[in-house]
Amino acid sequence: MKVCSMLIILKCPGILSFIFGACENQKGGFVMKIDVKTTRPITFFILIMILASVPKAENKDHICRGSFTLSDPVRVYIRFKDDIDNPNNQSVTVRTRYAVPPSSPDLFNQNVRDVFYVPSQFIYKTDNWQMPVAEYERAIPARSASDTYYDVRATIYHIQYDLDPSKVRGPIPADIYSDYTKDASKYDITNPVIQNAVMLAVGGETNLYHKAKKLHDYIIQHLYYEIDGRHDPAPVVLTRGSGSCSEYTFIFIALCRAAGIPARYIGGTVTPKAGFADDVYHRWVQIYLPYYGWIPVDVTWDDKGTTPSYTYFGATSNKLFVTTIRGDSSSLLKWGYNFYDSVKNPAPQSLVFDREAQWLWRETCPPKDIICDLPTELDNMKTGDPAVNNWIDEIMHNIVHCMQDQYWFDENHLYPATGKNVFQNAAGAAVKMRALCSLTDLTFHATLEKLACAGQMLSETSLEEAENTPVQLPANQPVVDDLLSRANEQMSMAQQKRQEQHYELAIFHYKNAWQFACAAIDCATSGNILAKNIGADELQTPVPTQFCLLPNYPNPFNPSTHISYQLAEPSFVLLKVYNLTGQEIRTLVDEAQEVGAHTVPWNGTDALGMEVPSGTYIYCMRALGDEKKEYFTMTQKMVLLR
Repeated sequence: MKVCSMLIILKCPGILSFIFGACENQKGGFVMKIDVKTTRPITFFILIMILASVPKAENKDHICRGSFTLSDPVRVYIRFKDDIDNPNNQSVTVRTRYAVPPSSPDLFNQNVRDVFYVPSQFIYKTDNWQMPVAEYERAIPARSASDTYYDVRATIYHIQYDLDPSKVRGPIPADIYSDYTKDASKYDITNPVIQNAVMLAVGGETNLYHKAKKLHDYIIQHLYYEIDGRHDPAPVVLTRGSGSCSEYTFIFIALCRAAGIPARYIGGTVTPKAGFADDVYHRWVQIYLPYYGWIPVDVTWDDKGTTPSYTYFGATSNKLFVTTIRGDSSSLLKWGYNFYDSVKNPAPQSLVFDREAQWLWRETCPPKDIICDLPTELDNMKTGDPAVNNWIDEIMHNIVHCMQDQYWFDENHLYPATGKNVFQNAAGAAVKMRALCSLTDLTFHATLEKLACAGQMLSETSLEEAENTPVQLPANQPVVDDLLSRANEQMSMAQQKRQEQHYELAIFHYKNAWQFACAAIDCATSGNILAKNIGADELQTPVPTQFCLLPNYPNPFNPSTHISYQLAEPSFVLLKVYNLTGQEIRTLVDEAQEVGAHTVPWNGTDALGMEVPSGTYIYCMRALGDEKKEYFTMTQKMVLLR
């Protein structure tokens, strides 16, 4: 699938420079550039038509609108082992296959650091779902055993989607609909049992989100969980009234597909603690919702009785490690999802298999490790466009700078004197990611969430220590209390900005909270009353170093949205909304403004206060200096859905 992007730079009136870039998606490929420069007058109408005509990029499997939060990261070290004993008097040839675990950006809440296979003769293959599988074929001599395993180190986050049913609208990509609503042997979606269940559960509902919830509730009301060791087809399980996690998964997929909702299974291993050996494993579901993309749903874990729970409708725990994402049977793993063994020359006696996932350790991931994961994740997002890749390299430079030892006391703490540089570089990376998102079809939401998560953890660690540090001089207690209050206020502001997806501002507020916490510890332990004046100038909202017009949020929207921009110089700002014919709809800003970050709402009305119809609109910002010198001009697109 080709990805088209466009960079538009308005350098001065009458001069338009634009670059069209076409490239293969993340694996790279060809690059096409056309540079056009003209000194002839050009109307805003032409600019609008150019913007409207550029195809939007679309990632087939992972369309994300930045609507999730990552939290509670843990580091894990897991060993998947498959030991085989041959009790026969003859040699047996066996192929052992392991699913290769996915990693961000293919799975936003899972960063795989490294995978090590034993023995080293494993080779990689790709199945019919274009997913990698590791395979090793060998002969097991008579009355002997063969042991294989692979070790994986990874970081796992709890992921929680913020789902708004009103946004679940629009077409489903044809390839996704075709691949993930078709029938398969474990689903049997044309079976009367499945068809009748869908009719009873869904009724006349048309919204895919509400449909999925009704099907989720129907299963909980008609099934109870039972580990039965079977993987029966959905109609059989639904008729029986009980099933394992795999059977819950087959039923939910069958019902979703019969109701026109694309669905697929996701599988792996689960642990309650480090040192646990899992030989049961776990399987759950992803459903495709327009606007959001693939969303996790775990009906098994939500089944707490006859009253449905929605804890895992749009969420996945950090106790789960994923090895497999597939639509139905794999050409290499069949209906399995962690291991699969095939015997080439069957012997009289059955082989004895001992398979399990050993959680060798699981511990809270320190903030420094979160940041260390990000350069590889960013490198995997590079395209075939050198300009985009250079920009990603700049972002990576910011991230790498965060990891310098002079800033870190240990993996969880920063030096009070220099640690602010980590926050400042993280915020700089966030600004660049937001700007690049506005000009291309890349999404850095998961990376931004991880940066914010690291900032939150650094601030919370210092704040918790400050709150538990005894005050040596009673006279300093009011000062410490004031610093702690200000730190908590900054934490609240950071969380609000993070929820609004203004990550650069969220990170600066985390920095402020961290500095107040450090000051409180200093004041409590050393009696330094001057700590109350810590960084007073630095604890303000950061001053932007460049002009920037950010994507509106939410987008698409109904009934209102917010447009944010940054001014690097005091400027006279014009911010106007146009329709696709070039007609001016409304002026949102027409005034002189100071340096800093600004946000303005638009409620979808014109200059007379009348509601405008659904459609695509353009907002254009101009920042002018003395004698109307043009500092900055930029446009963005937004979609109103009524």
